Amino acid sequence: SESSDQFYLFMKVMKEYELGDQSPWYAWLNSLPRYYSNGASMTDFCFGCLPPYAAELALAEKTRLNQFVEALSAVPFLSSESKSNADLARWAFAVVHTRYLEMPDGGICLVPMADFFNHGGA
Repeated sequence: SESSDQFYLFMKVMKEYELGDQSPWYAWLNSLPRYYSNGASMTDFCFGCLPPYAAELALAEKTRLNQFVEALSAVPFLSSESKSNADLARWAFAVVHTRYLEMPDGGICLVPMADFFNHGGA
């Protein structure tokens, strides 16, 4: 399912971040924003300021982030420090959800640097 594919990519981003400058993805990850304004980063107050449908969508995104974070406890290849870093988890979740590409077979993937080519020049 799309949600499990997103979780696998989420774990991949977490692991590549954990590897630091030893990761082949280091330059790309280091070039990305450190903060994203999306549903997963909203507070309860923010949800109350949104129109009902937008609040529902944003809350669903926050709920999915919380589910991903809970599932990290079962991931053996991530350090306890990474698993308990809420800021890192929120960032990795946002990276996946703003950068993944859909594949012809219905799957999704991350292609470092490819996301930079979807912006028009002025």
